[in-house]
Amino acid sequence: MNQVWVFFKLIEVFLGSVCMFFHIRGSSYWPERTPHMILYCATFSSFTALAALGAFRLVLARSTVLSSQLLLTLSAVLSHYICGVLIMRTAMLDPHLPFINSTIEYLEHPHFAHCKRQSIAALVTGTMYLMHMFHVFDLLMRMEPGDWKRQATGHPVLPAERGGGAATLYSPHVGVHWGCT
Repeated sequence: MNQVWVFFKLIEVFLGSVCMFFHIRGSSYWPERTPHMILYCATFSSFTALAALGAFRLVLARSTVLSSQLLLTLSAVLSHYICGVLIMRTAMLDPHLPFINSTIEYLEHPHFAHCKRQSIAALVTGTMYLMHMFHVFDLLMRMEPGDWKRQATGHPVLPAERGGGAATLYSPHVGVHWGCT
């Protein structure tokens, strides 16, 4: 299971780096209001750094706390989607774009093209975090109620402590089948 988490984290680092590339490249040419610049930079750089540190920690450690992963990925999804929408709002509020009559000129305008690329990168990164979040949520839903607390506090979930009811068919942490045979 550790390889899956490292895989997700490395893809998140790559996509976050792409978002930062578009942000730095565009902000050096087009002046934007300071709050948006801070929001985009904080979102893209912080979640990229958190994903990189998470991948490094997963290489060294054997387990991860799923509840904190769920909260982290949920906040990343919301932040990246909000940034993607705000970036396109910034493009639509450009004072030069309403005077362009041709659709082709409108889509090829440098500011609109940059905002479109940056928004697509933010939405793709947010979607990657969404897939990661659903994977974590699926694992949490498969756990038994008492296992949530043990797993969140770092205590191992031992197979001997589990009930072997018919509802518990698969244990994602141990990798063996339980219950009916």
